[in-house]
This record gives sequence, C-alpha cells and structure tokens, in this order.
Amino acid sequence: MVDMTEEARQHARVVWNYMQLNQEVEQADVLLVLGSIDLSVAEYAAKLMLDDAAPVAVTSGGVAHANDLLATGWDGSEASVFAKRMVAMGVGPSAILLEEEAKNTGQNFTFTRAILEKHKIDCKRILVVTKPYMERRAYATGLKQWPEVRLQVTSSGGTFDDYCQDEHMEDRLVHIMVGDLDRIIVYPEKGFQVYQEVPGVVLQSLERLKQLGYTEHAIQ
Repeated sequence: MVDMTEEARQHARVVWNYMQLNQEVEQADVLLVLGSIDLSVAEYAAKLMLDDAAPVAVTSGGVAHANDLLATGWDGSEASVFAKRMVAMGVGPSAILLEEEAKNTGQNFTFTRAILEKHKIDCKRILVVTKPYMERRAYATGLKQWPEVRLQVTSSGGTFDDYCQDEHMEDRLVHIMVGDLDRIIVYPEKGFQVYQEVPGVVLQSLERLKQLGYTEHAIQ
C-alpha cells in the first residue's frame, strides 16, 4: 500500500461522492442487509428495523474474501455476524432471516430472493442497506438481478473523511473504491449490473488514483 497524500484524498472524495445516491428512505417489505467487513452497516440496519422501516430483514453474505482487502477475519459468515449485531441492538431474532451462501453482490440479490420465496414472503419493495461507498454498485446490481421489485438503497452516509478512522483505513478504502468503480464500468457488459453513467471528472479521479498506486482491488 502507498502513503495517502492530500491529492489522493481529493480524488477519493470525488469517487466517494459519486458512489452515494442519497435516496430518501421509504417503507419497504424487506430490508436486505449486504454483509461486508463493516459492522456499522448492521448497526444502521438495526436502527432502521427499530424505526419500522420493514417488518423483516435478510442479512446476506457468506465467507467470500479470505485473502483480500475485504477479508473479515470472522469465524462465521457475514450474515450471521451481522444478524448477531442487529439482535444485540434490539431487533427480534424472528424478524431476521439469514442468507449465508452469497459470495458476491449479484448473489446477495438472487439468493435472498430465493429465501423469500421459500418463506412465502411477498416482496414488492426492498430497501438495501450497505456501505456508503457501495450504494451505487448495489443499486445497479439490484436493478439487473431483481428488476421486478421497487428497489431503494441506503447507508449511514457521511463524508469520506468522517468515515475513515485512521490513515490505514483510508488507504485500504481507496483501493476498494477504485475496484468498485471499475466494476460499475465493466460489469454491465458482463450482464451483472445495469449501466451507470460515470461523469468525466469521476473517470479522471479514477485514473489518477490508479496512477498513484491504488490498484489492489482494480480489475482493469
């Protein structure tokens, strides 16, 4: 990894802001909580459940990143760890379903849909809860993989600087964001996501971050 410079931070902020959609939260039939290394997602999902944003939540995520930047180091699946955190915050265990097999974002949606069908839960509106910088990619994936539902995406939001707790975290985060933006650009051609327009200024920041060495999660 490289040392974070102020130039890199400026470009990272451009990418961060593009990744967020800032959609208004509406009542949903189901909360889909995308598992990840970030437990604050589970905490935000718990708050939404306690505010009656949806009657049921699905925590989704297996053990998918054993040897990369997204590795959790947890003994259990992302779904199980997230569910435990939500229960600890006051959400009733009966209101949470676990999807513990997904290894990518597309599977988060398709496997969750299968679980809801198995439990005969009618889902017309879904609220996806994810990391702030994952909003756009989650939205693009959901529209492709589950087009028949009304889809909204939310996160705890905030700025790049507020999210990063230390220099090591912000350095790793930039590597991840570069890779996620690559996927937003490339994945529509592979049928994984719907197309998202990427403004020129965002593309410029992406390329500059790669030039500065932030390529550990990149795919092109």
